[in-house]
Amino acid sequence: MTFAKAVANGYPFPCGGARKSCARSAARRARRHLYGASDALAAAEKTLQILDETDALERIADYGTRLRSGMRPCSGARGIAHSFVGHPSMSGLYFAHEPPPQLSRMEEQ
Repeated sequence: MTFAKAVANGYPFPCGGARKSCARSAARRARRHLYGASDALAAAEKTLQILDETDALERIADYGTRLRSGMRPCSGARGIAHSFVGHPSMSGLYFAHEPPPQLSRMEEQ
């Protein structure tokens, strides 16, 4: 579980998923730390609303896929070894024919 994922468009806003008992405990601690952080709460609410009501996630993934597709021929034409890891919306680019082994294993899971 994590309670430090940014979902508020750059504002610090902890969130995560866990059993109810753990989540309640974390929520009490988070409220103490976020007291008065109305800008982060408003940003998180709007970000989650946009993700829920629009095709933003699909559009970002499509952009990432097109970006990868455009980089392949450019790098290949210049003989630059490269590989990608991760979801297209958050790709990692490595200047090697294969990504590091630990990242390759993560892709398979």
